[in-house]
Amino acid sequence: MLKASLRLLLPIGLLLILQIPVLTQDIENDPARKLFSEGLVLLREGKFEDALAAFEKSAAISPNQPATFGNIGTAALRLGKLEKAEFALRKAIDLQPGQSGFHANLCEALGRQKKFSEAIEACNEGVRLNPTGEMENASRLTEYFQAGRPDDLRQGNYARAVVILESLVRLRPSASRYHGMLAHAYVRLERDADALAAARTALQIDPQDSFANFAMGSIFFELGQHVEAIESFSRVSPDHPHSDLARFQHALSEIRRGRHAVEAGKHFDVAFKLDPAADEVYHLIGIAYSEMGLQEEAVAAYQKAIEKGDNPGSHFALAGIYAKLGDFERASTFYRKGIEIKPDTPSYIKRFGDLLLDNGNRREALEMYKRSLAIRPNEPGVIFDTAVLSLKLGEKDAALTYFTILRSIAPNRERLLEQCFLIWG
Repeated sequence: MLKASLRLLLPIGLLLILQIPVLTQDIENDPARKLFSEGLVLLREGKFEDALAAFEKSAAISPNQPATFGNIGTAALRLGKLEKAEFALRKAIDLQPGQSGFHANLCEALGRQKKFSEAIEACNEGVRLNPTGEMENASRLTEYFQAGRPDDLRQGNYARAVVILESLVRLRPSASRYHGMLAHAYVRLERDADALAAARTALQIDPQDSFANFAMGSIFFELGQHVEAIESFSRVSPDHPHSDLARFQHALSEIRRGRHAVEAGKHFDVAFKLDPAADEVYHLIGIAYSEMGLQEEAVAAYQKAIEKGDNPGSHFALAGIYAKLGDFERASTFYRKGIEIKPDTPSYIKRFGDLLLDNGNRREALEMYKRSLAIRPNEPGVIFDTAVLSLKLGEKDAALTYFTILRSIAPNRERLLEQCFLIWG
């Protein structure tokens, strides 16, 4: 899950603070304006509770001022009172629908409530009203990143984010965060050369920029430059939306440099504490622990991946672990569940067949072999095993058919063909 901390991409200076147009009457004789002015001072001083109270009192006296409701929304956002912020900003929009900043702030209020479709709609309206506005574009960008889960939306959202970010870096060329976020988006879209250029620009402005360091670390990681990757990942803030993945890749880099497993394990522990929603991260951590020979830790990681997203790969991995331990029942349970979730996995179906055969379940093993072949029909080894098992179960015609198929698709596999002739007699 891309974390709620993404709202920090939109700094407080970009939230809308509105003033009521100057009226003819004396402010001292206008309680609503007096309270409004007091609220402005308090808001700018960061006294959000007091500011909210002043604006609400002003609205009670003068209920048709869009700026008052806009600032109620701003104060409520800062206090995390998201439903109140949403209500106030919708009221402000009703009173003044052409104010782009109301839509931008509503976008944030909705996004932080995980109402992503509505949030992006509000952001898009803000950008439509003010296409070059930094606040409006930054709000929309934040929502695209937040809505980047589930996975089937990620590529589209990052592609749209790039369009916005490229505009933002032109608007604010000295803002490292926009260059860094652009680098991050390029990495997710596998545009490595562009990512490298954007990350370097960001790091020239701010060497500690988390987005840029994540992008650089990812590039170095892919290039196998693990010393540089570790250095970059170590500068990724815990608030970064992919800090869990940064920790994971940091740990893998430690392993690939030949560091002791315990050193890498520290970073895995941090990744666990960050509680990433992505089940794939836990699955990859399980693989890494397995490679290090840390079986208990691997099992825990795979189980977490299953808990988070019923990851089929983790079911298959646990099946393999329990099969090696001789725990047929557990191994079978995980194979069955993995195949149920992801039925188009011929190699795992075949492995389950092998497990069944090893435990005397010939008939079900044969069904698994046939199922594997139905998905991938030209695997010589699977065809051979299916032919042999068919013959052992008395299905001579089927066995002959499989041997004939094997001979036609693998004429150069002499050993297999020799075995066929020996078995068939």
